[in-house]
Amino acid sequence: MNILIFRTDRVGDFILTSILINSIKRIYPKSIITVLSSKKNYEFIKKYSLVDNVYILDKSRFVEMLNLVKLLNKNTFNFTFIIDGKKSSIFFSLFVK
Repeated sequence: MNILIFRTDRVGDFILTSILINSIKRIYPKSIITVLSSKKNYEFIKKYSLVDNVYILDKSRFVEMLNLVKLLNKNTFNFTFIIDGKKSSIFFSLFVK
């Protein structure tokens, strides 16, 4: 099971999301969790053992966003959680399968 989580805000917000990630891994231990983070969160999330992949979603760099869409679309995600609630994350998620 592949899961994509949008958490493009601050570290404290990700810590709240870690409860969800812990629950997912407990129920589906073989799941692969990918998190799209802000630059502020990236280093912290990268060290979090239950997250398999972390990518920076930099909305100010259009070309990098296109490359990220291509990279993410190499996988099919069973679930997408847009936890940060940002309109840009919702829009970006429309291009990821």
